[in-house]
Amino acid sequence: MTDNATAGPAAARAADAAPGPYDAVVLAGGAARRLGGADKPGVRV
Repeated sequence: MTDNATAGPAAARAADAAPGPYDAVVLAGGAARRLGGADKPGVRV
């Protein structure tokens, strides 16, 4: 990964932009400790 300070002005503007809407949320891998042990296919988002 590179430092934004050396990436140039275009990269700095892109970093400040708000993210767009999401079409999907992917919950992959891990033991679901941060989800309270819930199974990922059953998580309501």
